[in-house]
Amino acid sequence: CCNPLPGDTIVGYITRGRGISVHRADCPNLQGYLSNEPERIIEVSWNAQEQPGYQVEIEVKAIDRPRLTTDVMNTIADSRIPINSVYARANKQKMATINLTLEIPNVDHLQSILQKIKRVNNVMEVRRVLPT
Repeated sequence: CCNPLPGDTIVGYITRGRGISVHRADCPNLQGYLSNEPERIIEVSWNAQEQPGYQVEIEVKAIDRPRLTTDVMNTIADSRIPINSVYARANKQKMATINLTLEIPNVDHLQSILQKIKRVNNVMEVRRVLPT
């Protein structure tokens, strides 16, 4: 439900009949489990071996300009991060929002790419979108 990435702090929850579900330590659902069924919470950790990418959605907010989306996508491509989807739009006030789904191997790579995107001209904010 919270899409943890390698490098995120994680906790396991023993489900009824579906094995163990892994959650980010700050997952809102986990807080309910901790309150109601703390005995079903277990310690888990990431496998140290590098895994293939995990899908992560990020959102970029910027002042719109020609080539903004191209510059953001080129920044990501220069980092050799696969882009699975892009949705870009701008409002009448010239504020652009770009949502991208990327294939990221771990949280360190995510932080690195977020920092690089922040340096693109006119970008005001970049964040990881967490499921609600």
